[in-house]
Amino acid sequence: MNTDNKKAETKQCTIPSVSSSISLWMEGFAATGQRQGASMIGTYQAKDLDDAVKQYMETHKGKVDWDRYGRGRHAIWACEIFDNEIEACKSFG
Repeated sequence: MNTDNKKAETKQCTIPSVSSSISLWMEGFAATGQRQGASMIGTYQAKDLDDAVKQYMETHKGKVDWDRYGRGRHAIWACEIFDNEIEACKSFG
């Protein structure tokens, strides 16, 4: 029991935001007689794919369709953005 009539001090802890290096990959395409394989478009210190895409969007304004397919996915000219090369290469290599 606190006999000094002082409020008990409570300490608050702040959990730091964890970020890691995330590379963004744009899937390939084949359209209008042209074809291109998947390509890496940048690497960012981010907490998740959305955060990395937001950072990309800061320097590439107007290029990204945010949630283009209504599945939480993002795209550039209808080419989906992924956080790994394997998924980005599934369509058109």
